[in-house]
Amino acid sequence: MMMALLLAVGAFLVYLPALSCDFISTWDDRVYVLNNLTIRSFSWKNFVEIFSTPLIGGYFPLSTFSYTFDYALWGAEAWGYHLVNNILHAVNVGLLFLVLLRLGCSSLISFVVATVFAVHPVNVEAVTWVAQRKNVLASMFFFLSLLTFLKHARTGLWRPYSVALALFVLAILSKTTTIALSVIVLAWLYREQRLREWYKALPFVLLAALGAAVNVWVSVAAAATISTTLSSEVLLGEIYPTMLALYPHYLRLLFWPTELSGFYDAVRHYSFIDAQVLMGLVVAVVIPLLMFVVGNREIRFWLIWAVACFLPMANIIPIQVYYADRFLYLAQIGLLVLLLTAVAQTAERYGVQLKKGLSPLLSVGLVTLVVVLVHLTHQRIAVWKSDVPFWEDVVARYPRVYNPRMNLALSYERAGRYAQAADHYLASYNLIQERSALWGYQRTVKLSGTSGKSGSSGGQHLQKPQ
Repeated sequence: MMMALLLAVGAFLVYLPALSCDFISTWDDRVYVLNNLTIRSFSWKNFVEIFSTPLIGGYFPLSTFSYTFDYALWGAEAWGYHLVNNILHAVNVGLLFLVLLRLGCSSLISFVVATVFAVHPVNVEAVTWVAQRKNVLASMFFFLSLLTFLKHARTGLWRPYSVALALFVLAILSKTTTIALSVIVLAWLYREQRLREWYKALPFVLLAALGAAVNVWVSVAAAATISTTLSSEVLLGEIYPTMLALYPHYLRLLFWPTELSGFYDAVRHYSFIDAQVLMGLVVAVVIPLLMFVVGNREIRFWLIWAVACFLPMANIIPIQVYYADRFLYLAQIGLLVLLLTAVAQTAERYGVQLKKGLSPLLSVGLVTLVVVLVHLTHQRIAVWKSDVPFWEDVVARYPRVYNPRMNLALSYERAGRYAQAADHYLASYNLIQERSALWGYQRTVKLSGTSGKSGSSGGQHLQKPQ
């Protein structure tokens, strides 16, 4: 328990710089918090509206309701919302350490996985973005539910089982992707050769099915998932090939976390007969299947964990986003355990007994890894400091994508940097001749007093409106 507490405190300290971050007001924070009147007070009307109305095509009412407590405590001061996200992530780190121990991982593997999870830059989006409260809140209930289920399995007491189901409901109401826990419970029964107790997993499976059905219905009703994208022509002709090509990128994000972004413009693929798609097929399907076939129950369990936690975001049922850092928040755990298990087994073949502790050389390697990851995490937190650095970072990666350009222009305008805003409204208009970009350009030119001239527009010229 003391080690779990120390890991949680360490994670909290790593994310302290996030307390100086603002809202990303040109993105989801505006809808979730800044313009959300239902979180302004505790009332039955607001409570009913929160639990009956989706936000941006998703159903996560408990996460939305949590903002009501934030608003009561610190109004629209962003630091308070970041503080809560930070605390939730720290709690998750401590809980993860305990979960791994309960699942039979060695103290060393549990410590290393929890440490990497605490400081990995791929988690910055899930922790530092206020709108991703749903990610860290749902994960906390996910871990608590699994812990109490394991207590039931160890003691035979039914009260922890009931508590585990209640916590699972809270997890689903925070974010539906936590339905993966139902698969993990079933996989654990398989690993422990207790499938005769399959009925203990059944309520989890039924709750998961209900949660998934509600979320799909809400998504379609809110047009977040357009019914035409559910046709076999679109699914097989664009969405599935594109997702297969993206799977290797997730491994790169985890094991070589550079060039992260809060927005990814995924390259579309329209055929399964494509080199990148075929590579993704090997990475995401062939290799996991081989591991499942030749591996033991332990390997199969952690493989199922990784796949089950990622599958809800894999666009099997199309969602708005192809690719995002936050999708790895829970899935990475299975991959990290698999990697460290393979490293430990390889080391033992060469006479290095990691169960007895790290050698001085490996200790130095781990410390170096943590220092590098913390440095990269702090770099990413700085990007999320406010709208301007966030969209500057995105536009630097995708200079020819319209929406990030427009959001950067709007961010500059709100910051009173009118000349730069005019430049990016102009660049946006020259990408897509939208009148809103033209109006923004004309407005900020007048505000800046530049008469159409600004420092960085270079040789760009405004095209004639269509």
